[in-house]
Amino acid sequence: MNIYQIDARIEEILMRTDPDTGELPEDAIEELTALTEARNTKIENAACLVINLTAEAKAIRDQEKALAERRQSLEKRVESIKLYLEDATDGEPFSSPRVSVKYTKSQAVEVDDDFWQFAPDEYIRTKQEPDRPAIKAAIKAGKKVPGAELVEHINLTIK
Repeated sequence: MNIYQIDARIEEILMRTDPDTGELPEDAIEELTALTEARNTKIENAACLVINLTAEAKAIRDQEKALAERRQSLEKRVESIKLYLEDATDGEPFSSPRVSVKYTKSQAVEVDDDFWQFAPDEYIRTKQEPDRPAIKAAIKAGKKVPGAELVEHINLTIK
């Protein structure tokens, strides 16, 4: 029986209250007690599952972080070895039965620090996104911000 079924059954039992005395039959009290215990157990188990899954997610996140650090370290090592190869080959191709090293040309745009002062707008991208902290402060101060509202959420905390 799930929590919804338990709640429905508890409600049915409470409807069996004697209208004159307000008492429940003895068998109803026993069943109500058992249902309440089952409900509490299910809620406790669900909360424990949240704690376990949260711990597992944290462990995975920590492992991801450790793997990302390893990857970054390896990538830095690769770049260092590439610089060594560039220096060792002096820009000349190298070939052996196991490996081939060659150089190709490519183009990239480099932008100076003062580019922003003189560049026409057509060469500048701007990402527009709402300034949520400023909007929140304005709404709290009583200002109306079209298209925005302050919504209150109820967050579940399990420890």
